[in-house]
Amino acid sequence: MSDRARDSQLGTAPSAHAIRLAKPHWAVHLPGMKTLSRKTDDLIGTYRTFGEAGPVYEVVRKVDGATVHIVVVETGEELNYPAAEALNDPEAE
Repeated sequence: MSDRARDSQLGTAPSAHAIRLAKPHWAVHLPGMKTLSRKTDDLIGTYRTFGEAGPVYEVVRKVDGATVHIVVVETGEELNYPAAEALNDPEAE
């Protein structure tokens, strides 16, 4: 049984796994890593937020086709972050 079906039967909020699956159509039907990689290149140098109201981070560089290296502006923390998640995060204002 899928997470979404289970959550629907139980009347609970969607699980984190189900939420991650609710991506824009291009993320669900990727014809190959080139599409994600090309979009990842566009992220470099941008400032984004974790979700609608999260802290601001800068996308510093691409680690590989599926991962980017980011710096959280407020804390200076550096970490690798899934490129697909960064693509879904809104740009900071």
